[in-house]
Amino acid sequence: MQSWIGVVIAALTAGTAGLADELADRQRELYQLQSDIAVPRSHRIGAELTTRLEERIDDIMATTPRLKEFILPGGSPAGAGLQYARTLARRAERQLVTLHKASPQPDAIMTYVNRLSDYLFALALYVNYREGYQEVPSKKRVDNNSGR
Repeated sequence: MQSWIGVVIAALTAGTAGLADELADRQRELYQLQSDIAVPRSHRIGAELTTRLEERIDDIMATTPRLKEFILPGGSPAGAGLQYARTLARRAERQLVTLHKASPQPDAIMTYVNRLSDYLFALALYVNYREGYQEVPSKKRVDNNSGR
């Protein structure tokens, strides 16, 4: 996932380039997360990181148009890339849950991974909004005049 976030950073435009440092911080946190999983006594991912993600999600959502329905992933290259990163985070979360059953992981790790995908979704909305892309509803609109 760190590599894919690097692809997203490379796709940022002049209007969203200010997010590069923030995304690089997420890359670093993911390395710390891997260390915490691999080395049982390593506890670098704590509740404070999740709290920061949640606060950032709230900040982002306050600046983007409110969604009234589900949307299709896409938009600008960076926005679509963040949507893909979100799916990678969800996949990692499912794998971590499986690992947790065999080898219990700290709650802070489990919560962080869960909130990371929400953060990436919110950031995708923000990037698309900043770059002028309109989100596409997941349900196709029916044209009542077409007879379909």
